[in-house]
Amino acid sequence: METRTITDVDFFLQLGADIGNWYNEAVEVQSLFPDLSLMRFRQVIEALCKQMAHAANVNLFNSDNLYDSIQELTQARIISKSAADKLHRVRIAANSRVHAKDNEGDKRVSKDIAIKVRDIMVSLLADIGPVLYPNEGGYTYTPKTIKTRERDEIISKGLNSLEAKDKFLAGLAFQENADDYAGSLSGLVLTEKQRVHVGSLTASAARFLKSAIEIDAELDDIPIPHWATPEKYNSIVYSRAKVEYLYNFALIAYDLDEQYGFRRDAERAIQAAADKGHLPSIAMLGVHKYRSRDYKEAYTLLTKAAEVGELIALRYLYFYFVEGEACEVDEEEAKKYIQKAIDLGCVTSMYQYGVDLDSGLKLNKNKSQAMYYLQCAADAGDAPAKRYLSMGGVEGFASAMQQQFINLISAMDSQNNNNKNSSTFIRGNKIGVNELCPCGSGRKYKKCCKKNGM
Repeated sequence: METRTITDVDFFLQLGADIGNWYNEAVEVQSLFPDLSLMRFRQVIEALCKQMAHAANVNLFNSDNLYDSIQELTQARIISKSAADKLHRVRIAANSRVHAKDNEGDKRVSKDIAIKVRDIMVSLLADIGPVLYPNEGGYTYTPKTIKTRERDEIISKGLNSLEAKDKFLAGLAFQENADDYAGSLSGLVLTEKQRVHVGSLTASAARFLKSAIEIDAELDDIPIPHWATPEKYNSIVYSRAKVEYLYNFALIAYDLDEQYGFRRDAERAIQAAADKGHLPSIAMLGVHKYRSRDYKEAYTLLTKAAEVGELIALRYLYFYFVEGEACEVDEEEAKKYIQKAIDLGCVTSMYQYGVDLDSGLKLNKNKSQAMYYLQCAADAGDAPAKRYLSMGGVEGFASAMQQQFINLISAMDSQNNNNKNSSTFIRGNKIGVNELCPCGSGRKYKKCCKKNGM
C-alpha cells in the first residue's frame, strides 16, 4: 500500500476550523508567545480526545477533565499507551506554564517547551491517525514550515484590525515590550520618565485586550436598547467575551496604577471569567480576595483551583496557613500545598519555600533544605534564586537589601539638596507594582518581593 505524506498543520485543518486554527496559531506564535502556544496545543488535544471518542462511539464520563478523558480513552483501548503518554506529556507541559501566569522561569524556558511539544504533537499523529481515519491508508507525518510572526507585525495588524483575535495578540505584544524594557533597566528604582514609559506600554496592552473583549462580545448582534446604559453594556460585554481575553486583560490591568482607570474593569473581567468556570481565573480571584482580607471567600476559591493543580492557588494556600492572618498558623498544612506546587514544577514556590526555610520567619529554620530548594529554583533559571544564593543566603541578602535602601535614601537626600536635575526624579515614598524590584532581580516588584511580603 502506498504511503502518503501529510503535514501536521494540514492534518489538523482536516479535523475542523477551530482545531486547525488553534494548531496553526500555536505554531505561529511559539517563539513570540510560547505560553499562548502551549495553551493552544492543550486546546487541540482536548478537542482531539472528544473527536476520537466520537469516532469510536464512546461517551466520555468527564469530557471537561483532560486527564480523565485520556485515561478513559486508554482504558477503552481506543488509544495506545504510547498515545496516552504523549497526550499526557503535552497536558503536563501546557499546565506547567499556562497555570503559572505570574511565574517563574524565563521566556526561553517556555519557548523550549513549546518547541518540544510540537515535536510530540507530530509524533502523536501516527498514533491517532488510524483512530480518526480507520479506513484510510498509511501516512507519513511531517512538520510544516510556517513563518513565525514578529512582534511589530502583530502590533501593526492589531492597530488596523477589527478582529478581536488581532487586538488580543497586539495586547500581548505590547506587554512583551513593557516587560523587555523593564528588564533592560539596571537602576535601583525607575526614574519618573522610565516609570511613565513602562506604565504607558502596559496601559496600551490593557487597552488592546479590553478592545478584544468588547469586539468579541459582538454587540452589533444585539438591539441597542439592550445595552444602552453603562451597567447593561458591561454586563453583556463581560458575559459574552472569551475567558482567555477576560483573564489576560485582568492579569495586566489589576496591577496598573489607579490613574489608568482599569481597576473596576479588571474586577468585572476576572469575576466574569471565574463565573464561567475558568480555573486560572478562579485562582486569580481567590488571590485578590486573599489580598483584600476576604479570607472565607478566598479559601473557597483557592481550594477549588488547587484541586486541579493551579500553581498560584497552591502557593496562596501555603500563605493562608503559614502567615497567621487568615487562620492560626498550621505549618504542616502549609507545607502540603507548597510541596504540591513544587512537585508540579512551580519554580516560584521552590524559591519561596527555600527563602522561608532559610530565614526561619515563617517556617522552622532548616538551612540544608533551604539550600536544596533554592538551588533547584536557580537550576531552573530563576533569577531571584540565583541572586539570593550568590549573596550567601538570608544574611547576605538582608545585608544587600539594607545597603541598597541606604543608597536610595542617600540619593533622595542628595536630590532634596539639589533639585536642578528634574529628569532624574526618584519616587521614594512607594515602590510601584510595575517598577523594577529593589532587590535587583530584574523583575517587576509585583512579581518578586511584593509577592514574598517584602
